[in-house]
Amino acid sequence: MHNTFWEKKDHLKLMQEMNMLSLELHECAEVNFTCSGVNTFAFNRIFAVYSTDGNSYLQKGVGGPITPMRAGCIYFISSAEELVCHFEKGTYFFSFHFDAIAPSGRELFFQAGLLQEEEEGCEAWIAEVKEILSNPEDQTAVIRLKSLLLQKIVRYLPRRSRLPDDTPLLERDLFSYLRNEANAQTTIADLAAIAHVSPDTLSRYFSKRNNITIKRYLDHSIAARASQMLRDSSLKIKDIARKLKFRNEYYFSRFYKRETSQTPSEFRRNFEIKR
Repeated sequence: MHNTFWEKKDHLKLMQEMNMLSLELHECAEVNFTCSGVNTFAFNRIFAVYSTDGNSYLQKGVGGPITPMRAGCIYFISSAEELVCHFEKGTYFFSFHFDAIAPSGRELFFQAGLLQEEEEGCEAWIAEVKEILSNPEDQTAVIRLKSLLLQKIVRYLPRRSRLPDDTPLLERDLFSYLRNEANAQTTIADLAAIAHVSPDTLSRYFSKRNNITIKRYLDHSIAARASQMLRDSSLKIKDIARKLKFRNEYYFSRFYKRETSQTPSEFRRNFEIKR
């Protein structure tokens, strides 16, 4: 009798990365409204257009090339990208705002500089989204929608061998703090203490690894937290300013306008229109 032994090869690293990868959805809306303006939001966006008036468009930065919004197409805009939006009644689309958090704790598309239009296969994707959202109580809706979003996200990832997961554990703690607790009183010294290094060392190391200064990323993180809070209509803007430890509402509004090109009131007004 001959026994055949099959070698088992566990992909432990892949499993760990998969379990730490996070998709945080902040908006899932069906949109048909009139709105024009410039914004720089701290999250990624997908617009899936299924009908258009022919006059709505997107523009990558003021003065950049204009991208008409066409029916049957999907538009992906990465976080921290200045975007000019011109929406008119008659252009119907699904709007998704989200963060894709790598195992390292860093947002995958932060400062990726993407405004991409996709057409091939999009009509079927949009039809499935429409079918899912027509019956959101179906027990499969959450899994199916998340699967569809992940299918799209992977298409826009930079071509590389694997996710940027090699960030040391202490820096993961740092990214977690920035995403969940950063406020107007947070200093570089506070962040350095979390990483157990000196402020100078953190500044040099962070800039080298992430192509952005730690102070700039801190401001981005505070704006991202503010945007999340502004979606909660039960919170007054002055309450949000207090929660984020700004001196007062005026300083908060000035900061938010600088970071996003919109005041908190403008962001909330546009969000309420879409609801």
